[in-house]
Amino acid sequence: MTMHSNLIKNRLKDKLKQHETVGTVIQYPGHRNTVWAVGSGKGGVGKSFVTVNLSVMLAQRGNKVLMIDGDFGAANLHTLIGCTSTSTPLSSYLKGETDSFTETVSKTTVPNLDIISGAKD
Repeated sequence: MTMHSNLIKNRLKDKLKQHETVGTVIQYPGHRNTVWAVGSGKGGVGKSFVTVNLSVMLAQRGNKVLMIDGDFGAANLHTLIGCTSTSTPLSSYLKGETDSFTETVSKTTVPNLDIISGAKD
């Protein structure tokens, strides 16, 4: 890792701590999966900005990334990533309007980055 990338990593850690963001790592036998949850009780603090930029950076480094927007009232990650249309939203799956969870996953223009939108606009 270069000095510049370490500086960015440390700044991101500080920002995440500042905005009450939680990172959780879940390991499954035989796989290396990591789940990062970005959240805060306050609006307008940069959760979406951090989520999209972190997801793009990880995808560009060759990681397979699935970005999930859990906001059912004002989902906007799909807009920030440039998706003009998304598959079935997560809210529809949870309401039982579709039986297939895989229908909620949409491709983005960024290689290795898929998205599940929380709700339709």
